[in-house]
Amino acid sequence: MNSHHNGTGAASIVWISDAEVRSIFGRTRCFHRYGRKEANAQFVREKRANDGSLGYVMRDPVTRANWLWIIGKRDRRPFAVCVVS
Repeated sequence: MNSHHNGTGAASIVWISDAEVRSIFGRTRCFHRYGRKEANAQFVREKRANDGSLGYVMRDPVTRANWLWIIGKRDRRPFAVCVVS
């Protein structure tokens, strides 16, 4: 597992490795849904989530908003969490 400095002076253990995150995103189609239509999310950059795990910033091509996508702990599938700058 990865160690991530959380800003408090202590390192926390991250529940999923960066390599596993990249592997999951590499084989998963991420998209935004608008009714019956879908638009593929476009990779922008990697970004750490609040828990220290690696996430991907993905652009919604319709609204042009950048969303942080992370891996779910229960099902290990990517999902959009929040809009980021």
